[in-house]
Amino acid sequence: MPKRLLAGGVSSHVGSGGMITKVRTAAQATRSGTAIIIVSGHEPDLLLRLHRGEALGTYFHPRLTRLTRPQALAGQLRAAGTLHLDAGAAQVLRKKGGSLLPVGVTAAEGRFQRGDLVVCLDPKDREVGRAWSISTRRWSGNARGKAAR
Repeated sequence: MPKRLLAGGVSSHVGSGGMITKVRTAAQATRSGTAIIIVSGHEPDLLLRLHRGEALGTYFHPRLTRLTRPQALAGQLRAAGTLHLDAGAAQVLRKKGGSLLPVGVTAAEGRFQRGDLVVCLDPKDREVGRAWSISTRRWSGNARGKAAR
């Protein structure tokens, strides 16, 4: 029987949301490749016991699929930075997607590192996409407007 059918109602005497909300949230997190354990916070030495491998609570396995990265991009992740693009780069990104060359970046904002989520804006500050950064903000700032080698 699916776990969500066993989860019960949406509230309890100790809090709001209930188990069904926790199960739904866990299901969403697993789709982005995250493992989740739902366990009572009243268990003594909970984190130490879990670290030792003791089976506590309910474990939700991560679901790694080809769609994991796009789903995460479209999901609720907070962007670490913003890349401002020239009109040409914005147009290419809208039509073809894919990689962005430094020559199309006019400005970089935020504090981001390689692998962080960044928002890409066109010259009118409209979002044209989200991407995983392959560089740091410092490199992006130094390389903006320059052709790739």
